[in-house]
Amino acid sequence: MVICGWPIFKEALEHLQARRMAMELSRTLAIVAAAPIGEFFTALVITLSC
Repeated sequence: MVICGWPIFKEALEHLQARRMAMELSRTLAIVAAAPIGEFFTALVITLSC
């Protein structure tokens, strides 16, 4: 998830710094929320869906 999600995380950070809401930010929040509760399949699907 970290390797495949890196471009998503990077874009989300850039959008945060520019104070813009974008789809990458929503995807990052979903991945970060799903992984700690053990929903790795869900996090992976979000990471790989483009």
